[in-house]
Amino acid sequence: MQILAGNSGGPFQATVNFLLVGGGGEGGIAVNYDYSGGGGGGGGVSEHTFTATSDVQYTIVVGGQSTASSAFGTSRSGGSYGARAGGTSGNGYGGGGNGYAGGGGGGAGGGGGAGGGYTAGNGGPPAGSSYFGGSHGGGGGGGQYGGQPPGSSGGGTYGVGGNGGTTPGTGTAGGGGGGTGRVILRYPDSFPAASATTGSPGVSVSGGYRIYNFSGTGSITL
Repeated sequence: MQILAGNSGGPFQATVNFLLVGGGGEGGIAVNYDYSGGGGGGGGVSEHTFTATSDVQYTIVVGGQSTASSAFGTSRSGGSYGARAGGTSGNGYGGGGNGYAGGGGGGAGGGGGAGGGYTAGNGGPPAGSSYFGGSHGGGGGGGQYGGQPPGSSGGGTYGVGGNGGTTPGTGTAGGGGGGTGRVILRYPDSFPAASATTGSPGVSVSGGYRIYNFSGTGSITL
């Protein structure tokens, strides 16, 4: 990291690590009693580093479920969706298919589970992060057959896959979505706290870093 002038009020530059979790795809909608909906794919997960300058406002865009992506720059989008087969995740892992129940959506860390007979497939696993730990970008679970209990859920601390839900009044089930996006950034806590933020990020200090966790679009000024 490069310090242009002390860490207490003067201008500075700091190395910032940030994690992008793209918004996941929506769960599929069952088309009739014999076809349950597949789970939505989880959003893509990627890590980046850049040098931030104090007194400069940086805009952060967070993708919601079924929207294109999260961005502090760019990221891959969440998956597509449909009946029975689960959506493909933003990282390219396939969703499960087959069976009367829906397949799980692909997760950022692996493929979704196939629907077997009347049992819905699990959402694909999330991906880990070297910067922030935890798990991110799980796929949505498939919908169960014929109004049975909701489908299995995907995993993920952020961008968590939702359960498959029963569609009221029809006896059919829709798959769970791939979850909303997230942008998390950190820089060394030897530098001052951000001078301004919008979007109400979660703020914490841990392991020698200041961490800003955005669940919605906003901005940050160091």
